[in-house]
Amino acid sequence: MPDHTERADHVLVVDDVESVRNFLCMLLRDSGYQATEAPDGTSALRLAHEDTPDVVLLDIGLPDVSGLQVLEELHGLDADLPVVMVTGLDDVDTAVRAMHLGAYDYLTKPFSNTEALASVARAAEHRRLSRKVGALRERLGRVPPLTELLGTSGAIARLRDHATELAATTRPALFLGEHGTGKQILARWIHARSTRARSPFVAIDCAGLITAVADLELFGYDNGTDSRSIFPHGEVELANGGTLFLGNVESLPLAAQDGLLAYLQQGCVRRVGGTASLPLDVRLLAGTAAELRELVAGRLFRRDLYLLLTDTILTVPSLRSRADDILHLVHVVLEATGRELGRELPSLSPEATEVLVAYPWPGNVAELHHVVRRAMVLATDRIEPRHLAVRLSAEAVGMPAGVADGHLSLAERVRLVEEAVEREAILDALSRAHGNKTRAAERLGLSYKTLHQKMKKLGFAEAQDVSPGLT
Repeated sequence: MPDHTERADHVLVVDDVESVRNFLCMLLRDSGYQATEAPDGTSALRLAHEDTPDVVLLDIGLPDVSGLQVLEELHGLDADLPVVMVTGLDDVDTAVRAMHLGAYDYLTKPFSNTEALASVARAAEHRRLSRKVGALRERLGRVPPLTELLGTSGAIARLRDHATELAATTRPALFLGEHGTGKQILARWIHARSTRARSPFVAIDCAGLITAVADLELFGYDNGTDSRSIFPHGEVELANGGTLFLGNVESLPLAAQDGLLAYLQQGCVRRVGGTASLPLDVRLLAGTAAELRELVAGRLFRRDLYLLLTDTILTVPSLRSRADDILHLVHVVLEATGRELGRELPSLSPEATEVLVAYPWPGNVAELHHVVRRAMVLATDRIEPRHLAVRLSAEAVGMPAGVADGHLSLAERVRLVEEAVEREAILDALSRAHGNKTRAAERLGLSYKTLHQKMKKLGFAEAQDVSPGLT
């Protein structure tokens, strides 16, 4: 239903049958929409030029020009205009062609009032979201270069070259790399430089999907009568025309893998409980830190889905393998945080610089972002080692800092070693749990409260809440 707190959404109804036009306009007006009508394609285009609608209901069979031609001309006027095609049972193939040309949805006659209103409501919501995204893009300006996001090393330069080639295609791709290396950053960058940049980018962390409702979340639910379902349309449908990124794809339940495979093979999805196939145009990218071939061998991951995803593979290198990028990324995060907080940038002491360069960064770019942001908040004019959540610069050589200090007592040295062991165990558990503290606590045999207290004591609680945007 339209949002009555703002102006009513404007729907243009295009159909050569007067009784159909009149009925649809009456139905829409009764539901709070503004509706205008056109009997043919020429009139529809003239009206759209005079006052661009929010949604168009467009019959494919028009007396003067093809509905497909009208669709293309409408998108020439406004590329983001959602157009719902209306077709008869004998012309579904044409509706599928329309979806590939950018139509938002299609209705097959005869359709119910509920179906028509649900489709228009989804299209109107899509229009509102598109406008918000467009306004946000204008405020944010350019998409940063990949070197600014991930580094300036030769490894990242090579990754950028391969990603640029991939952005010019619509092929699915798989991104390999440890947790926190920036696989989702890479996916967003590729989307922003593709022909799909004006369409949605939808990211899902498959590790967070609940198996029982994963199908509903991905593909939506349609019981044939009630459009008010918790999952009226799935994440795949929301990404129509754009890009879908599946992080931690190894955690995707097998049933959901079947639905995703069906989409990649047929270009259509079927909502859970529904009977109609919905043609979609979604570019699929996925990321994993797991060895998918082993999961395929263990029948935990579909072999045919694996083969489709591995059409193109890009590997995002770990941060410790490109140490030259560490200080570059530190300064990028400092500048971004400074702009966000409206503060002058603090300087880095030589000792803090040594800690940052020596630390092995098991959480990769995600961990660096959290460590530096935390230090920026804690420090005033100068960042010292005490402001960092990685105080043990000697960890890189396997010895906790201070253990060799002859002035320390045995008890103090033991405490340092115990803290180093605890830190490493917590980092490992968090990495394996994809940053989820509850799961990490279970792995360590601790309560969530105890884990949180230990992380706070060790000074890196914030640093290990791995950002979903840096998987």
